[in-house]
Amino acid sequence: MHALALLVLVAIGESGACGYLHHERPEPTDVDASWFRDARADSDLPWDGGGPGDGALDPRDATTDGAIWDANIDAGPSPGCLVPDEYPTLQAALDDPSCDPIRVRGTAWLLETAQLRRDVTITSVSPEAAATLQGAGLGSVLFIDSLTHVRLEHLAVTGGLAQEGGGIFSQGHLTLRHTWIGNNRTSRTDTTTRFGGRGAGIFQSGGSITLEGENIFANNHCDGEDGPASGGAMYLENTSLVSTGMLVLQDNLVTSTMGASGGAVTSMRSDVRAENIRVHDNEAASTGVSPFASGGAFQIEGGQWSLQNLDIADNTARAESLGDGYAQTEGGAVFCQNSGVITLTDGTAINNQAIALGSNATQPAVSLGGFITTVTCTVTVRDMDISDNHANANANNSHAAADGGAVSCIGAAPFLIDNVTLSNNSAHILLSGATPPDGQVSFARGGAISADGCDLSLAHALLEQNRAEIEALEQRGDNDIACGGGLAVQGDTYAATTTDVQRTTFLRNEATATPNNSTVTVQGGGICVTGRPTRGLTLNVTNATLAANSAHVDPDGPNASATGGGIDVTLIDPTFVNVGLFNVTVTGNHAIARHPLGSGVHKQYSPDLMRARNSIIWGNPSEPGFDTVDCVNGPISDGNNFLAPSCSWIFNNADHAEDPGLQPLTSCGDRCRIHPLNGSSAAIDVGNPNGCTGPDGQALTVDQRGEPRVGRCDVGAFEL
Repeated sequence: MHALALLVLVAIGESGACGYLHHERPEPTDVDASWFRDARADSDLPWDGGGPGDGALDPRDATTDGAIWDANIDAGPSPGCLVPDEYPTLQAALDDPSCDPIRVRGTAWLLETAQLRRDVTITSVSPEAAATLQGAGLGSVLFIDSLTHVRLEHLAVTGGLAQEGGGIFSQGHLTLRHTWIGNNRTSRTDTTTRFGGRGAGIFQSGGSITLEGENIFANNHCDGEDGPASGGAMYLENTSLVSTGMLVLQDNLVTSTMGASGGAVTSMRSDVRAENIRVHDNEAASTGVSPFASGGAFQIEGGQWSLQNLDIADNTARAESLGDGYAQTEGGAVFCQNSGVITLTDGTAINNQAIALGSNATQPAVSLGGFITTVTCTVTVRDMDISDNHANANANNSHAAADGGAVSCIGAAPFLIDNVTLSNNSAHILLSGATPPDGQVSFARGGAISADGCDLSLAHALLEQNRAEIEALEQRGDNDIACGGGLAVQGDTYAATTTDVQRTTFLRNEATATPNNSTVTVQGGGICVTGRPTRGLTLNVTNATLAANSAHVDPDGPNASATGGGIDVTLIDPTFVNVGLFNVTVTGNHAIARHPLGSGVHKQYSPDLMRARNSIIWGNPSEPGFDTVDCVNGPISDGNNFLAPSCSWIFNNADHAEDPGLQPLTSCGDRCRIHPLNGSSAAIDVGNPNGCTGPDGQALTVDQRGEPRVGRCDVGAFEL
């Protein structure tokens, strides 16, 4: 690469190959940074202190308080070399080893690509306008050599075009402070390589990145054409990134016909730590014969990630088949594999989508994890609200699968969800055309969470109004299944797995279908256990409430059935399955269909498949015109339960077949909903006289709310 110093303060001609995405380039008189703001007239960013037309593309204006860009800047004279006054180009100043720092006038628009082969600081002189480094589509705007330490302050890096690192290609140690990296591109210029394009904003291999203050990555486009593309804003490889200020990743895009990943960031064996991060409207999109897209915002392969105070919204992974091949998406916002470690703490994940669109294909459309999909990654999600995320799969003349409207975890690795609300998420499949010739069944599993072989721990959570749903536009005969409006637990073929649910509420979740006379089954409005777990599957539910969940078919079809409004356990091979309920309350759930089975609990006939201890299964009504009961093939009793008469399949002498006296549902905290016992309830002080215990025999010292269990414990999730 060689330095190109074209001209200072000259605009680019309209025929330039800069790869701008959304706006026209400035006329010669419009060369200061304010044109970035006007270029996004449709931007509506509440955090920048403005409204429509006052958006993120102005590096001076898009700040959380309107003044961050001006902080800690000396507007007066300072040491260093001045560009373009003392040196005509940035490269000329870089070639003088005595120039450090290099100061660029805020009104400057430097049209060049530059090589940085020494330690240096480059900063804008004026707080009134960020200086712009414009690559003019002639390569990476900045090339940073290995072992160098480079600091960029109050700069805009734009207009770069390269196969790797359109804005910045770095192998050194890079620090950014109040920078804007936008409107850079990658394109597949070297067809001899396997990759189509990587890191439109920054490609960082080795070294490190440190982000200080507020840094914005916007409208970068990684286009792989007919090769895999990855990392719209950044591609990180064997490196580390630490952000201590505000990091904004918005409107970045990855496209390819052969696979697109990491709409904002792709991380390969890299460690990332960020506080205060906003991730909006990024997309990984693949359209082709057999398209694959993953990580609408983040693609994480190995390494350790820790994100705090995060706002992740409106990101998309989209795959659309144009031929007879499959379409598959994984992780509308986040996809992790290869033993990565992720911690997400304190924030929101809203309206992210994984979308798979099949088109006259004999191969399936598969969509996993509207918010996050992980494959053998260790994950902690804590103190978050996760809502309105969707895994959507549309199939025409074929079959489809949508797993995990919000979360899809796959493979033998721990996944902890603690103090989290999951609401209004959905796993949805839309079926059209004829029954697939291969007779394959379509599945929608886990409106909020699909756990397929991972060791899931779900604690202090609220799962509310999530849906696993099937919509058939034509009559089909392939017995499609919607399973687990809140949670679907599937067995892994290769390893024994355990799902542990504690102090959690499942409320108004639905497994539902619009069958159009197709053969469909909806299972487990709250929880569904399914699959072929040949190595062993354990589900333990402790101190939890399942209320007002439903398995229903709407409208009712002659070939439709609904099983287990609260919990359903239906497996291909139940030999190695154990399901336990410990101080659980199951009430007010429904199963509605032409053939309903178990408004509260349904399991297939197997003597040791499901057990209940100190739990309540009562008051799960049959809807008018739909003949069902609380339980069909109810659980084996381990004693001290309050069970509706239909649940006493194997009744223990210590059980009770009387009304437990539940009060209406009430809030017991931000993420807690519970049915209290009334003061005269027969369920008070009649738990196991040796103490209420969990799945491993450990004493349960608190109820679902965290209130102490004293003396002889009460039955169910509530201790009076």
